[in-house]
Amino acid sequence: MPERQVERRLLAVITAWWLAAYGFLSAASPAMPHRLLDPILARAWPHWPGALVLLACGWGLHVVLCLRQSRADPMLLPLVTLLVGIGWLEVLRLQPQLALRQAAWVAAGTVCFILWLRLVRDYRPLQDYRYGLLALAVGLQLLVMIFGVEINGARLWIRVGPLSFQPVEVIKVLLVLYLASYLRDYRELLSVGFLRGRLVAVRYLVPLVALVAACEAIFAKQKDLGVGLLFFGVFILMFFVATRRFDFVLLGLLSFGLLSALCYHLFWHVRVRFMAWSDPWPGADSWGFQIVQALYALASGGITGTGLGAGQPWQIPEVHTDFIFVALTEELGLVGAGAIIVVYLLLAQ
Repeated sequence: MPERQVERRLLAVITAWWLAAYGFLSAASPAMPHRLLDPILARAWPHWPGALVLLACGWGLHVVLCLRQSRADPMLLPLVTLLVGIGWLEVLRLQPQLALRQAAWVAAGTVCFILWLRLVRDYRPLQDYRYGLLALAVGLQLLVMIFGVEINGARLWIRVGPLSFQPVEVIKVLLVLYLASYLRDYRELLSVGFLRGRLVAVRYLVPLVALVAACEAIFAKQKDLGVGLLFFGVFILMFFVATRRFDFVLLGLLSFGLLSALCYHLFWHVRVRFMAWSDPWPGADSWGFQIVQALYALASGGITGTGLGAGQPWQIPEVHTDFIFVALTEELGLVGAGAIIVVYLLLAQ
């Protein structure tokens, strides 16, 4: 199909660029030979198994789409492949010991994607299982609260042997699916505004608000306020798209402001982050150190960057988890950072 031909050409261009970037990064990084490889090849292409896994995932998904979804959008896979490839290169740059693990997670996601195409022909029947999806989300949240591991003041992680993951990443998707299903069934009733003198919508609005409030309370209990903010924003946006009710959006924004002020006074780490965001320079040697170092990295990158593998991103604490975009901006410059943002915009469009 023409769609797959476009996808194939884009993947070919992305693969060529990615291999070139991988080669430059390998040349700039210390050699880490693999014992099963010829030493010459190992010096030229360190961490080649992870790179091979990424290439196999991208082109393997292309073959699967040719066979099972020949009319699928040709832009999605190349854009995601590009983002995953850039992310893996920067992980290799910052924490080489995590590169193979990152590639393994990409492979796991690829397998899940193929299974989804195999088992789910149409996503719309999922709305019939919304309460099951909600129960699964609640179960995962309880699992984190009981068996979760606290890191940097927040209990978000589940650790199984050498592996650890955040169930909240799955929970967010499940909650969005539930909200979409609920809003689809009751959007007309929820569209009835209070200003029209009718309160029919209250009966269907209260359970929805109660669910969101309970989720936000759990996120606050776990000190995962970032996810709470994201979920609240997604809920407000989905509700507005479904009902076009400005009054509820205004009420939600007002509630958000009040709750933010409350969290500011209740949680010390929220106050620290707010101060670091508003003016990090007074705490440049303590609570604002990470932000200040990130600003220096952005400044040193300039327009075209220092070059892949030629920056100093390790000056930023926890750069491989919190500030990986800053590391990319330092080495790729304003041009490279703008290109990454454009890729995200294209993906959203």
